[in-house]
Amino acid sequence: MNDQMTDGRANSLDIHRDFWRRQFSRQVDLVLLPFDKPRPPVPSYLRETVDLALDRSFGDGLEELRSRLGVPLATVLLVALKTVLFRYAGPDTLVVGVTVQEENSPHEPSAAAPDLLPIQTHWTWQSDLSGEAVARIFAERMSDARAHAAYPLRELQSWAGAQDAAFGARLFNVALCVATATNVDSAGWPMPHPDGNEFLTQCDVVITAVSNAAGLMLKGDFDADVFEAPTIRRLLGHLGTILQGIMRCPAAPVLRLPMLTPSEEQQLVVERNVRKANFPPATLLHSMFEAQVERTPEAVALICDDQSLTYRELNRRANRLAHALRERNVGPDTIVGICIDRSLELVIALLGILKAGGAYLPIDLAYPRERLAFMLEDANAPVLLTQSKLAADLPAYQAKVLCLDDAELAAFDAYSTSNPESGAAAENLAYVIFTSGSTGQSKGALVTHYNVVRLFDATQDWYGFNERDVWTLFHSYAFDFSVWELWGALLYGGRVVIVPYWASRSPQDFRELLVRERVTVLNQTPSAFRQLLQAELAQPKADLALRYLIFGGEALELQSLRPWFERYGDEKPLLVNMYGITETTVHVTYRPIRWDDLRSGQGSVIGVPIPDLQVYVLDPNGNPVPVGVPGEMYVGGAGVARGYLNRPELTAQRFIADPSTLARRQSSTALAIWHVASRTVTLSTSAASIIR
Repeated sequence: MNDQMTDGRANSLDIHRDFWRRQFSRQVDLVLLPFDKPRPPVPSYLRETVDLALDRSFGDGLEELRSRLGVPLATVLLVALKTVLFRYAGPDTLVVGVTVQEENSPHEPSAAAPDLLPIQTHWTWQSDLSGEAVARIFAERMSDARAHAAYPLRELQSWAGAQDAAFGARLFNVALCVATATNVDSAGWPMPHPDGNEFLTQCDVVITAVSNAAGLMLKGDFDADVFEAPTIRRLLGHLGTILQGIMRCPAAPVLRLPMLTPSEEQQLVVERNVRKANFPPATLLHSMFEAQVERTPEAVALICDDQSLTYRELNRRANRLAHALRERNVGPDTIVGICIDRSLELVIALLGILKAGGAYLPIDLAYPRERLAFMLEDANAPVLLTQSKLAADLPAYQAKVLCLDDAELAAFDAYSTSNPESGAAAENLAYVIFTSGSTGQSKGALVTHYNVVRLFDATQDWYGFNERDVWTLFHSYAFDFSVWELWGALLYGGRVVIVPYWASRSPQDFRELLVRERVTVLNQTPSAFRQLLQAELAQPKADLALRYLIFGGEALELQSLRPWFERYGDEKPLLVNMYGITETTVHVTYRPIRWDDLRSGQGSVIGVPIPDLQVYVLDPNGNPVPVGVPGEMYVGGAGVARGYLNRPELTAQRFIADPSTLARRQSSTALAIWHVASRTVTLSTSAASIIR
């Protein structure tokens, strides 16, 4: 008889094990929660708690929903919790530990020892399942798991748990405990647990839901090694918001429900995106330059080696070229190719194209020949400005070629030096710059005069650029950082020092140039700055005139700035990180960097939107994500380009109508979205989408 009982128990255990083997056919992935601190190698097991009280009407609403769906309260809570966790960048296969102790429920009879069960479910962003449908699925999963609760959780964790450096194997890192007010211990846990609190104390977060006459109490017990209380308090708020959404509309797709609390939505969607009331007048880049010529005609505008031009001289030479281009039918939105080395002629040509009404297409011979051929063919520019020494290196191309060499330039002397009538308007193109192609085939971004003019108008309160500033044209004119470098000087009467190619490749020589020319505004990619910093550290501290050191183009590693701060401090010059994309006209956000940023141990920080832009971080369904949760970045406003050159399908695909969730929040303004790639960000340095 005893042998039969033993055999029966063994057979039963085999059945339970087979069930869990089917459930966990591969090792689980833990939920990627928004940690506030790096996890220590040895856990302290220090726990803290926060709570959120939901009133009686909320509790009554949940009970009514539970009753209507015919599922336990724990199931509704699990639906909401898993929705939040998945949208916190959880894996497609989500595992949450669940323990339930409810009284007087036909679905959940009271038990002396409720089981802690791992409930595994599968999610995808493409799922349109409603809250009520998911609840019924989860109820079935929980019922099946309860039927096989006799299998030891420790055994299951040993072969299915994810390996963690601090805790070893873990089957789940988030747990949900549901109880009535009379079934909790002094610590608030549903009681008793057959396995004690061993598994719960290894959880990053344990959510306890206690239903009582006053409503519903949510408590978050968390690992204090890695979380701060506000983070878990936000999680409870998101859980409450999702529960409210399910109650209001149980038939709505649960992954499309809003998750932010009202206060978060106000902060993240509205307050961070206060739009500038006064936009700049509809003016042109070259018109603003011409106005500056009238103010400071004899001020030096350009320096290159031992050559220089005043504002008057630069204007006159650009005017001659502009009249010549007008004679060759260059006008509004005519794309003119330009392939000229770092010289005074480069700026003359850029300005001359704009004055003729055209848009410049920079051709950098450092690019692969195949890419240059594609750009020239795609743009089909009727005119190409170059130099005799560079013309032979260009791919074969059918266009009118004008060489801006000394002999050829003399031929332009016959043209007028007066400012031409370009016929262009602010919405006409200023330039076409091709993207890097890192996310596919390179594309020509169509950027207007207005896009560029408003960039400087919107940032002038921060920087106060003026006629005493000295800038360097350090970057390739085929990289849109050069737009900032050139016009930041010429629109405000400053001086542009054109950095010779050899100096741009020699950090020591470039450092000497900064000192010699008394440069006040320096723009650098982080990688270029690291080389400059090495040259700086190899010499005694320099007598720099810098007011600003502005970073862009790459992610900025804050700790790399430590040697600079140790030498020059964090005030003069002020170091600023500016994030941007070609399609958004150079810059999107602004963030001064201080000593405190380095001490905080943060990664790359990009700051706040430029005042006439809006930045959102959204999930794949267009809902804003909370602080610390990854999503796709959307940028909108006056800086977004007109589209892609000769790519109507891609333009239609990437420049799309705003998500309905944003439309509801910004109903007074029509938005459109440019979608570039599926990269995730936490307001850091990569972008996926842009709104216009």
